[in-house]
Amino acid sequence: MILALDTSGTLFSIALLNEGNIEQRIFDANKQNSEKIIIEIQNLLKSLNFSLEDLKGIAFGSGPGTFSGVRVACGIAYGIAYAKKLPIIGIDTLEALAAIHPKNNSISCIDARMNQIYLGFFKESNNKLIRQREYGVYDPTELPESSLDNPIIIGSGVKMYINELRKRYDKLSPAYDQKSYGLAGVIAKLSQNRFDQGFGLSKASPIYIRNKVAQTIIERAGAK
Repeated sequence: MILALDTSGTLFSIALLNEGNIEQRIFDANKQNSEKIIIEIQNLLKSLNFSLEDLKGIAFGSGPGTFSGVRVACGIAYGIAYAKKLPIIGIDTLEALAAIHPKNNSISCIDARMNQIYLGFFKESNNKLIRQREYGVYDPTELPESSLDNPIIIGSGVKMYINELRKRYDKLSPAYDQKSYGLAGVIAKLSQNRFDQGFGLSKASPIYIRNKVAQTIIERAGAK
């Protein structure tokens, strides 16, 4: 049984994957995530008559996303894994977004704040998603080219930067998915067969892409 959690965006989610079945809970994210998520994990396990002792591994959304949100998921997952000596793995959120539509090419885009956007490009091949380039953070008016056919463009950046995305990518005949998704269930599925044996942190690093996480007062004033 795999426990997965994600607090990288505007929603936080937890999920249990047990013998191919997913049970997921989705909540609005807020500053109390670190307190509430532990309670909700316990509630989810209890509702299914399981406990932490039944877990075989733990996966978390490793980013990119909000700096504090990624740290919360990483810290909670690490704490549980360390205490129970469980394998742990981080699954990047750009891949998780693409995996919502696994039979399509995808451009995952996450609002990076500070008037920027995180992008990931994935090509579907034989029911697998193949990353096309390194992840990056971009100004919305300087988005990179892509040759993906009929991609689904998905993520929190779509609604915010729909005009810029259309200007750059409409020639690809894309579909735009502006929904907000809880990613824990997808993360649980992606984590299968990726775990190391036993507890270890080699696959549990957060993904920030960008070291700078906030604008200065002068930069915020200049952006108005």
